Amino acid sequence: MPTITRFPPEPNGYLHIGHCKSLLINYGEENLCHLRLDDTNPSTERELFVNEIICDMSWLGYDPGVITYTSDYFDKLFDFACVLIKNGYAYVDFSAPDVIKEERRNGTENIYRSMCPDTHLMEFENMKNKKYACGEAVLRLKIDMSNNNYTLRDPIAYRINYSPHFKTGETWCIYPSYDYSHGIVDALENVTTSYCTEEFYIRRDLYYWSVTTLNSLGCALSPANVHEFGKLTVENNTLSKRNIKKLIDDGEVSGYDDPRLLTVRGMRNRGYTPEIIKDIAKCSGLGKVKTVVSMKLVHHLLIAHYNPIAIRCFAVINPIKCVITNLDEEKICNHPHIPNKPEFCHTTTINKEIYIENDDFKLEHDDDYYRLSPINKMVRLKFYDIVKYEGIVDNVVYVSACNLKKDKSVKSTIHWLSVNHAVPAKFVFIDSENPLIKNIHAGFVESYVLECGDDYVFEFERIGYFKLLHKDEIGVPHYLCIVYLK
Repeated sequence: MPTITRFPPEPNGYLHIGHCKSLLINYGEENLCHLRLDDTNPSTERELFVNEIICDMSWLGYDPGVITYTSDYFDKLFDFACVLIKNGYAYVDFSAPDVIKEERRNGTENIYRSMCPDTHLMEFENMKNKKYACGEAVLRLKIDMSNNNYTLRDPIAYRINYSPHFKTGETWCIYPSYDYSHGIVDALENVTTSYCTEEFYIRRDLYYWSVTTLNSLGCALSPANVHEFGKLTVENNTLSKRNIKKLIDDGEVSGYDDPRLLTVRGMRNRGYTPEIIKDIAKCSGLGKVKTVVSMKLVHHLLIAHYNPIAIRCFAVINPIKCVITNLDEEKICNHPHIPNKPEFCHTTTINKEIYIENDDFKLEHDDDYYRLSPINKMVRLKFYDIVKYEGIVDNVVYVSACNLKKDKSVKSTIHWLSVNHAVPAKFVFIDSENPLIKNIHAGFVESYVLECGDDYVFEFERIGYFKLLHKDEIGVPHYLCIVYLK
């Protein structure tokens, strides 16, 4: 007997890393899983989000299968609600929302609860037939107002909402709640295992109540087995759809695909592959305890993925000019793409004038500084030679080549770029502790980077792994740091 599951996102936003854990579990080994859109709130749900969810699932490597919607079952859900009303298990309540909330908190029964089923059935039809305004009436399940489990204190089953539904239009103006509909639709779709995050544990009895009560009334529904799993979050990041929407509305981020977000679109733009995203999701395990994945672990997974495949190149993000006084002719240096694979390489040209990182030169005395300085005079230029400090004039550093390539006493190796072969570029860094902060540096990349095309990931040596984000209006490439090396 196969395990039948479903992946049931609400189409009111884009998928994020938390959804990826749910996908990993629902599409687990030998499970038969399909996509079900939980479209019960027309105020916030859009067909656009349906399409983007399907697109993200496909990119991640998941087959949506037979795509269903909760709205496919609106007729049956309405009929089941009528069965509950007729048998005294549901009632229409005209109390104000804050009154209902207070009564549930205090366990207080109101006058509507004891009215006859025929009256409630008529009023439910009136709700369906647009006789009442939004918030004027709701249908509540009649369970137990004194139960210690607050969710069982006559929860709401239907609300009035006149917003057009992206799929059913204006056919309906009453919409079932998640608490009422979810277990029933699982049963209608023959789902055998219903996975949900641990905060739904308190709603487990409520999940079963609708199905078992309808079964007792002859409706022949087979409930799924509920399994909770721990929620996945990532350190310093928000996954709340509400918070993400606010960030977009406030202009803090550019959209759902902003690489500072851990939406699937944002991670894709950041340079996370489906394999990396799944590895992050796997880190949280299958237990019921909420997991906070550290950015340190995320960075480890990114580096492990890209280290064997990223093309090594030079870039200087905070340049200072350097002159090699005794280099009269340009030299050709071989630059391996991947360590220990010298057959895969490109050539890099060094000239008299080069750029080095500003951090690789220090004028002030520092006993712990081993790169280029007046005190620690020698440093190795990677793939070229050891150079010796000669002086600095007008913020230009002067060095001389020593022809000492194999001298092991020189402790530091730095990267460089020939001025003649340096292409202006900008580098975008996202702060690990506050991902909303991004810093942009203006520097240079070697010309070979542009020859490679737009789809490659580069290791800019000693800096990090980068991908092309976009080119600006004057054609300057902007490279996004996927993960730092420092």
